[in-house]
Amino acid sequence: MLVPALVILAIFFGLPIIDLIRTSFTRWPGIGEPTYIGADNYVTAFTNPDVRDALLRSVALGVGAALILSTIATVLAALISGGIRGKSIYRVIWFLPAIAPPSAVAVFWALSVQPRSGAVNAFLGALGLGDTHAWLADPKTSLYVIIAVAVWAGVGFAFLVILG
Repeated sequence: MLVPALVILAIFFGLPIIDLIRTSFTRWPGIGEPTYIGADNYVTAFTNPDVRDALLRSVALGVGAALILSTIATVLAALISGGIRGKSIYRVIWFLPAIAPPSAVAVFWALSVQPRSGAVNAFLGALGLGDTHAWLADPKTSLYVIIAVAVWAGVGFAFLVILG
């Protein structure tokens, strides 16, 4: 009974992946016949410092977000399991970011960290910590903002999984 589903998966996923791998060993401008160049594309990609930096940032994002997210979710689940007062309302509040559409989360946080009009800078300014930080424009701080947003958006679902 699984054979039809496996055939469909092979056709719609397997064949494009095989074609992608085959194409990665060619130079093709998008028009005309591709030219076979072997592993030159891979050599170029992995010797390029920009690609290496992007891979390192991706690993830092994944590891940082996973560690922080799982830590916070575990603490929240422990609080609920420990019998904190109002635990039913906390479950709802902590899960709300998980049901927000990713595009809405991106727009909300992009507007919130704006240098002159963002809520984050307004809050920091009220605390006396400055109100003109360009969070997403500075390469030193943009990764931290992205990790924080990923944690904020994902901690609710991780919390429910750990609580379960």
